[in-house]
Amino acid sequence: GINAEYMGVYGVTMRLLLSSCGLLLLLLHVDGSHGDCILQNSIANVIKLEKKVNKVNERIDCHPDPNASPEKCTQRGCTWEPEEEPLTGAPWCFYPLGYGYNMIGQPVDTRDGFLIHLRRSSSDFMFGEESQDIWVQIEMQKDYRLRIKMSDDKQRFKVPIDIVSDGVIPENPLYDITFTESPNFGIRVTRRSSQEIILDTSLPGLVFSDQFIQLPMTLPEGSDVYGWGENEQHTLA
Repeated sequence: GINAEYMGVYGVTMRLLLSSCGLLLLLLHVDGSHGDCILQNSIANVIKLEKKVNKVNERIDCHPDPNASPEKCTQRGCTWEPEEEPLTGAPWCFYPLGYGYNMIGQPVDTRDGFLIHLRRSSSDFMFGEESQDIWVQIEMQKDYRLRIKMSDDKQRFKVPIDIVSDGVIPENPLYDITFTESPNFGIRVTRRSSQEIILDTSLPGLVFSDQFIQLPMTLPEGSDVYGWGENEQHTLA
């Protein structure tokens, strides 16, 4: 399990190797531009991104383990494309658009946020034992704090840390939440005061399996990340 408190690192991929647990928890604290073409859906702020190709700086490594090859990359359902000069360090084996999970139906309103059903969009596997269906629970715990929880229908270990919530949607949150339904499911959190996107998980490559969890995300450049792992921090100092 993971508890994470962060203000934002641009192009971050969170990749976890787990022995027995499969529960992903994120806490986003918000204090007081993307060039995608967006189609707006009036239901629960769901949008569709009109992306047709992966930008080089948005490639997510599909073969983080050693000895990658075109054959191994293809077996994972990914794209092999050597980078042209000048080299930037972008992965040659990367997830294609649409790899990950898609939203089933629309987000369901809860007393303090949303519940979303996701289903796996690819028949290829990274390391096996990947969950076909997962659920994303969005809790708007405070006007400055958002909690994101991902889980499947298996009995999982949960870190015994209580996160105090008001239990209702804040009247004046400092953030807005938008969901992307295609080409990949994603969560976008925008700071209301500046309209800056402070969290975006709409990149391909979401993996949720018994011993491997990966959540690609982009965060504002120059941001700091705190609290990865099974720990509790009362301050960010």
